[in-house]
Amino acid sequence: TEACGPWLKAPFAPWAPEAFDAEKWTRIAPYAQTRVTVLSDITDNVDFLFLDEPVEDEASWTKAMKGDP
Repeated sequence: TEACGPWLKAPFAPWAPEAFDAEKWTRIAPYAQTRVTVLSDITDNVDFLFLDEPVEDEASWTKAMKGDP
C-alpha cells in the first residue's frame, strides 16, 4: 500500500489532490496491487474511484471490440 503512495498524487495521479480518499484506497489496495506488474500502472487501475468521469481510452476500446460478435 505504501509503495504505491507516490503514484497516487501529483504529478502522476490524474485526479485532484482533494479527490483522493485514503479510506477507499486502503480498502481497494490489496486487490488493485494484484492487477499491476509495475507500480506506475496503479493510477490507471484505480482512477475510477477518484475521478468524476472515467478516462476514455479509445484505442483500448477499439482493440477490445475488434473480436467476432
